[in-house]
Amino acid sequence: MLLRVGAEGNRVFLEFADNGDGIPEAIRDRIFNAFFTTASPASRDSTYAEEAQGSGLGLKIVSDTVAVYGGEVFLSAAPSGYTTCFRVEFPSYLPDESNS
Repeated sequence: MLLRVGAEGNRVFLEFADNGDGIPEAIRDRIFNAFFTTASPASRDSTYAEEAQGSGLGLKIVSDTVAVYGGEVFLSAAPSGYTTCFRVEFPSYLPDESNS
């Protein structure tokens, strides 16, 4: 996993990149929708941990929380050697130096 933090113009960002399976192009526009998951449904023989996975709410919760603070989260181009990269951006806050 690669984590990057920085500032560009009047925005600050966090990037989270990994080298997992990636996200197919065909579903990228739905990954932030509530209850959208790529996990297989649990079977009757599934363990509790298997049943608890893949509710499809994780990225929706992240997206909603980031939006409350005036930011946005989206997929961005993954750096070389990685398959997926999420970027979270927020407006930067610079204190008014005239009041110091």
